[in-house]
Amino acid sequence: MPIDRSPDQGPNENINPVPHLSRISGPSRARDTVYKQIVEGALEGGVLEGLQDPVLLKAVEREMLSGTHGKVLLKSFSLEGLKKYRLFLAAWHLALKNSGVPLNFADTTTFGKKTVWISGVPYHFTTVQTLSPQERKILMQRVSKYVPQRDSKYYEKMGLNLDQCPLCNNLSQTVDAQQDKALDRSNAFGVMETDEGAFVFLVNKFPYLIGDSLVLRLSHNNLLNSATADAKERLPSVSKTMLEVVFAISDKFSLAAQKNHPKDGETVLNHTHFKLAPEENPCFDNMMSMIKKLEEVNPLSDGLSVSRAPNCPFDMIVLSSNNRSLLATAASLVLEEMEKEGEVFTLAYAKGHLFILPRRKELYKDEAINTGSGVNLLAYANSDHLKDILRTTPLMGEFNWSPFLNVLPADTNYRLELTASSYAKFKEASRKVFEKYIPLSYPQDRVRLGYGEMLEDVEPPLPDFVKRVFESCKGVQDLRNDEGHAETVTYFTNELARVLNLPEREREIALLAAVLHDTGYSEIDDISAKFADLTKRQSSGDPLYDQLNQEIRIAHQEGSKRVAENKLKGYEHLEEVVRIVSHHDTRDGGYEPSLAEWCMRDADLIARVSYVSARAAKARQPERYKDLSELLEKLEREIRVGDVYGLHFLESLQIARIELANTALILSEESNTPLPKWFKEEYKKELEFLAGRSDLS
Repeated sequence: MPIDRSPDQGPNENINPVPHLSRISGPSRARDTVYKQIVEGALEGGVLEGLQDPVLLKAVEREMLSGTHGKVLLKSFSLEGLKKYRLFLAAWHLALKNSGVPLNFADTTTFGKKTVWISGVPYHFTTVQTLSPQERKILMQRVSKYVPQRDSKYYEKMGLNLDQCPLCNNLSQTVDAQQDKALDRSNAFGVMETDEGAFVFLVNKFPYLIGDSLVLRLSHNNLLNSATADAKERLPSVSKTMLEVVFAISDKFSLAAQKNHPKDGETVLNHTHFKLAPEENPCFDNMMSMIKKLEEVNPLSDGLSVSRAPNCPFDMIVLSSNNRSLLATAASLVLEEMEKEGEVFTLAYAKGHLFILPRRKELYKDEAINTGSGVNLLAYANSDHLKDILRTTPLMGEFNWSPFLNVLPADTNYRLELTASSYAKFKEASRKVFEKYIPLSYPQDRVRLGYGEMLEDVEPPLPDFVKRVFESCKGVQDLRNDEGHAETVTYFTNELARVLNLPEREREIALLAAVLHDTGYSEIDDISAKFADLTKRQSSGDPLYDQLNQEIRIAHQEGSKRVAENKLKGYEHLEEVVRIVSHHDTRDGGYEPSLAEWCMRDADLIARVSYVSARAAKARQPERYKDLSELLEKLEREIRVGDVYGLHFLESLQIARIELANTALILSEESNTPLPKWFKEEYKKELEFLAGRSDLS
């Protein structure tokens, strides 16, 4: 599980244009774009055409609103929503009925809300509960497979592969209904002719959601090979035309669209398709919230914008434009570049915003992994699914977007930290760390953690005043079964200050804050028992966990403030130390932190990958973290960049990587377990650095 794509690739930082090799001359203003034709025209060749008859429309509505299914429908959509989607929902129900599928097939899918803490930050996910694969399979077996009305060669000439592709079988029904003008057999909303051939807006025969539909090419194309990383020349699986069709259908009917990748998510190889459903579906709540946030700070224009997805832990970017033809052109070029490099990604679209979310492609070399495009919506099915998501999806700032965005117009509006220069800056920061940083040397007798032995020979030595404060605080530190935490944070603060060459004043303030930052736990009664209770609540998914955890975080900051005021009476920089410890965890001070505060905060985050933190995690949840690989994955997820809760200095990111490797070596030795292959590959540079030092335990 890599944090970076390579040792030479760093986190994204401030806004700057990427170097452009644009293949777009400018915004397309063509009057007859595919998008415009579909949005302004009527869809023909399907049930939408037939439902222009008001008598038939009312008959379908009566049927879909009757019985138990009608109650589910009324519960799933507001009254305004039912009015808004009246024609679409009627068409969907008619197409589903014509497919021989019960109207209540998707009624068992329910949604919930879950707070997921990632690197100490809460994110609001949607949970999706549906039938198990076995239960779905039983229901699907009860539905008769469509029997084509013509000889197989007839469909082969149209590019359909009836023997191997289930979507082609469904499309043969579309073809037959259109040829025979048989509305009672039509399973499509309509057919659209383009320069790439016909596209079909089709009901999803076995839907997960009410309104679950597909947009796909009529022909099955065996040239598509997007699952093969070394296939450099091929017909792009997501072309400009296909994107325009999807954007048009989505905008025309107020639908949200998603697309899996052949190596991530259940899909049909060589028959690329998007899934669409009404925006009002709870599954899309997070996506709609992100779009609202984007438009608050950057309203859509006729130009192209590239933003980072807000309120999202993953390194997902959003391409946005009022000009959907420009958006389709730009997106198709970016996706083509990603396919050429074997990247694995999923897509989501609504209201002029295309969300692109990559995966850690090196994990997909030998297997397909089914996380799916629901990740773009911050949606997951169960704990195993969430685990796969966190294992395979780059967190904010971890993916190198720059090579894939250099095809965009030079006037693209970048509203995210994407620069070619940022990677050069990280390389420079990394070089500095490898030259100057001294990794933490843990005592041979690890029972002695927390006694200050790791601070005895540091360079430069700790100021005498800091040493005295550290000694005076020994009884009020490390009270969460994390013996050695204050000591490691102090060590990392001192080392980071040295690497950054901070002024002595800033260094001393940061060191005092490091010593004192968690002493406030001493003022919370039965803190060990409270943390044990929190661990149980977190493991069981207790809805009170977040609230109780936040209460303890705030209480310990307030307590640390009081301890600092007591220990540092008369100290000339007391106010600055107090400010740091008062907000070091919640980071809610509402001010620009000083260099000293950033230094101490980063050191506290680096400590999350220390051996001390690993030992504490194993003690709290021994069954969960008895596997070395899983424990290292847990520690790695603690490293984050790109927001107020993440690392601030680029040097801190490299130090964190070194210290994670340092911890891994100790854990490997203690458990007599070799390091996982993925870890040795991703931390090769750090492991070699540690192996070259003789001063480590």
